[in-house]
Amino acid sequence: MGKTGKDFKKRLRQGEKLFGTHISLSDNSVSEIVGNHGFDYVWIDSEHSALDYQELNSIIFTVQSKGVAALVRVPFVEVFLAKRILEMDPDGIIFPMTNTREEVQEAMDICLYPPVGKRGFGPVRAMDYGLRPLMEYVNSIDDELCKYVQIEQREAYENLDDILSVAYLDGVILGPMDLSFSMGYPGEVYSDQSLLTYKTIVEKASAKGVPVGMSVANMDSDHLSFWKDTGVQIITSGGDTAFINQGAATLIKTLKSVFA
Repeated sequence: MGKTGKDFKKRLRQGEKLFGTHISLSDNSVSEIVGNHGFDYVWIDSEHSALDYQELNSIIFTVQSKGVAALVRVPFVEVFLAKRILEMDPDGIIFPMTNTREEVQEAMDICLYPPVGKRGFGPVRAMDYGLRPLMEYVNSIDDELCKYVQIEQREAYENLDDILSVAYLDGVILGPMDLSFSMGYPGEVYSDQSLLTYKTIVEKASAKGVPVGMSVANMDSDHLSFWKDTGVQIITSGGDTAFINQGAATLIKTLKSVFA
């Protein structure tokens, strides 16, 4: 299993706040640089990026080699989209746009072997390429793999109690922008209405012992303080493209100022 997976899940269950950032660029050097900075995890996005399976595989073992957990967001709740990623040995998997108990149950089934779930057997890197004892791996998969779903639609919000009742769910992740559109206040991610929605989700999830996370591009202290007030535990902010944009913008501003 992912070299940090078991420890990551233990820390999650103990209530520790975990900090991560997004990866969407394919160059391993970018992932390695990000991995040098002490994040608890990276969120590798295969929903909205152009990353292919081989690139995902390389990014996973690059960040894990730095002691950073690798969480991969798949494009949708579908077996064929998740199966090969699971065999790459990520520390966690994130399913977007999950709106019903049935969809969340399907996501859990994809990740777990029978009789608990419906996962087909064929791990590669996940079993150290065949060196790890078969039943040791099978019996430990739930303790090592973090399984998350995203709450991004009004339907998911309305079905939250049912969603939280699904066994083996390790956390729910807020999708603030999509949620704001679906709830009727598009783009108002930081409004009072949105805050009330987030707090309701956190309160209901906390009552069930389910951690809540969020995923945003903003990196400034004011925006992050807003999220602190919601009570989220898994905090994903910024990302590789944001770091490049911020660094480039700062440098050109400095150059123009110094050499004016």
